[in-house]
Amino acid sequence: MLNDSLPTTLQHQLKSELLNKIKSGLWKPGQLIPSERELCAEFGISRITVREALKSMTANGYLIRKQGKGTFVAEKKVEYVMTSSFSLGMDLKSKGIDSHFVMLGFEERKIDSFLEEVFSLPSGERCLEITRLRLIDGRRYAWEKAIVPKRYLFNMTQKDIEGFGLYPSIKRATGMYPEEAKESIEAINCPHNIANDLGIESGSAIIHVVRKTFLNGSCVEYCESFLNGQRYNCKRTLMENDLA
Repeated sequence: MLNDSLPTTLQHQLKSELLNKIKSGLWKPGQLIPSERELCAEFGISRITVREALKSMTANGYLIRKQGKGTFVAEKKVEYVMTSSFSLGMDLKSKGIDSHFVMLGFEERKIDSFLEEVFSLPSGERCLEITRLRLIDGRRYAWEKAIVPKRYLFNMTQKDIEGFGLYPSIKRATGMYPEEAKESIEAINCPHNIANDLGIESGSAIIHVVRKTFLNGSCVEYCESFLNGQRYNCKRTLMENDLA
């Protein structure tokens, strides 16, 4: 039972109790929590207090409410801090988090008119289209399709990219490592085919990232990534030059 004589509100007390259940592991990620009625009975409080507490915890990413199914403990999120270090893999490795890709597709094709403009290359150039699924601690977190002109991955094979990674493969082919990236981010509803690969419902909220990666001023990669919004927490860290 909660205590309405304390200086903190009943809603705040309830949120603290529920958060303790999550952090202690009593409630596991993905677990269905008790209903509003059951929480009212357990803590001796009104339904509106329970509802507002659950609403607040959902907004802060601790819970997920699914229409017609109930309220669930949110999956643990990976924090993607957007800094001048544009490789998420490098960032995760520095934090001791296991991350690797599963190759879904590796195809060579002619660049189209859109890509000719992106890469500032003449028609007739060939590119490699690399589709991968990022797994973090064995779970599906992101789907991405990277397109790289073949000249920047000359003689590199699918096996090379699977073994070394994309950017190290570019370095092996060119002698230089990509040095800059520009990203645009928006929230969208997940396309059906990508939702299948990520193991989520079609139309689920997802983070769509479009990245252009540069080497010596030339664009060497055009990449579209779809990040599972329930498992990623994107933050933007401004560097000194960003604040000038």
